[in-house]
Amino acid sequence: ISAWRLGFAPNAWTALSDALSKKGVTEAELVRLGLSGRRKESSGVYDKLRGRVIFPIRVPGGHIAGFGARRADWIGEAGEDRGPKYLNSPESPVYDKSAIFYGLDRARDPIRRARKAILVEGYLDVIGVHQAGVELAIATCGTAISGRHVAQLQRLAEEVITLYDGDAAGLQATRRAAELLLATGLSVRVASLPDGEDPDTFARKYGPEGLNALLEKAPSAIDHAVEGAIARNAGGGVAGNVKIVEEIRPLLAAVKDPMKRDLYTEGAARRIGIDPRILLQHLRR
Repeated sequence: ISAWRLGFAPNAWTALSDALSKKGVTEAELVRLGLSGRRKESSGVYDKLRGRVIFPIRVPGGHIAGFGARRADWIGEAGEDRGPKYLNSPESPVYDKSAIFYGLDRARDPIRRARKAILVEGYLDVIGVHQAGVELAIATCGTAISGRHVAQLQRLAEEVITLYDGDAAGLQATRRAAELLLATGLSVRVASLPDGEDPDTFARKYGPEGLNALLEKAPSAIDHAVEGAIARNAGGGVAGNVKIVEEIRPLLAAVKDPMKRDLYTEGAARRIGIDPRILLQHLRR
């Protein structure tokens, strides 16, 4: 709590607005930063992040750009509509979500030393992985990974391991991240969590040893995609092979280095059980 400067927003309509107004922050500034909203039926403002655990989002250098807020389900009336599980302060003059990683203020130097970064999905996932002694974890702030995120990683690391949830949304995020990262020449591996686990719960349950073992055995993003496509289309014959090729083609095409791309393509073809020349020709077209 101290290291990550976690906080709490009381379940009150104006607690934050009142506290900050006493420090000279104007209503217009609060609204512009997305911490307050203007009342519709009367004058004044109300707090947008109420009854929530607060995660300050710091940029390297220590300045706070924005906030993540997790709903505190243990307060309030039963059945009360408390809004979504997570809320983020909106983009503002100081908070550009397409260029900020949660946790990078603490992970930047370890990532530089290791030349490796670990991408997770949520604030608690970042904190949980760091508490397990792996200080390479970062996450985007409630948005998909962007080209600007990838450009930052390219300057810091040579390899990125994705450690996303295994549900449909996590698999989609894994695929998007892999395509963007491979296109820059970064090496990408995919660590798969057991069913029902996320990085935070896994790190707390299995500790540093279990987490490091999971990361070390993570296959390349290409191998992970090939095995997943084969499993989803098993027994489909020629039509199944066509679907497998269509699934993995964007990832293969994203690989920047021509030699690596050809080697990955040949290996994928042999794993699928088709002539590598067919897949190579298809990819080059």
